[in-house]
Amino acid sequence: MKFLLILLSFVIFISDSGKISELKSNLIPTKEDVWNFKGWKPLKVFKENGENRFEWTNERWDKKTDFKFEIKPTTENRTYFSRPTSSLKVKNGWLIGFNKGEWSGALFWFSENGKESYLVKEKNVHNILQLGDRIYITQGLSHLGGDFGTVSEIAFNKKWFVAKTEKLSGCPFQSIIFNDKLLILTTKNIILANSKLELTEKVDNGFWSGLYPNSVITEENTAYFGMRGGILKVNFENGINEWLTE
Repeated sequence: MKFLLILLSFVIFISDSGKISELKSNLIPTKEDVWNFKGWKPLKVFKENGENRFEWTNERWDKKTDFKFEIKPTTENRTYFSRPTSSLKVKNGWLIGFNKGEWSGALFWFSENGKESYLVKEKNVHNILQLGDRIYITQGLSHLGGDFGTVSEIAFNKKWFVAKTEKLSGCPFQSIIFNDKLLILTTKNIILANSKLELTEKVDNGFWSGLYPNSVITEENTAYFGMRGGILKVNFENGINEWLTE
């Protein structure tokens, strides 16, 4: 019996993941189509041994944190410290982003051991990205009709601070370094930003707003965004986009 349960668990695990290349290609859904979706379980995209893969997940977004110390909230910072969602090792410690949804978030600096910290910038942090020797963060929130987003460069001069900020058209669900640029998917569009934060819109059909994009991977001129119900494949070379499902 024990062997059968283990085998059953293994089969279920296998059926919940697979190769992106084996998914079915569909036309890009409209916002009206999204309202009628029956498959709402999120698909997360990831790379494994150089292969583009997906798996079903219960996570609304892919959390990327690598620090090992425990963050202990105090009365002053309890508002921010309950959900670290992104981190980056820097020369004097860590930059760590927090995102509590409608209950706020922020970017903090922490020392190597996590015992010292200070606030760098308020508002929900989605991603911390390093492009060459420059560091960027995406921030924003989409909730109850409100929708805002920004991308900022973070610099160091005795302390970490915000060097520059550009407004986005909506909340930046997912971001990644792509061909020496920042690739950012917001609630309304997909943009590329260079190191000076000059923004170029590449896709303007934001049908995915209610699908909570949770992850992104890239290869050559293509990006894959995992979200509820499917995967958005964007080809930046030929301009052909696809909606991938099982």
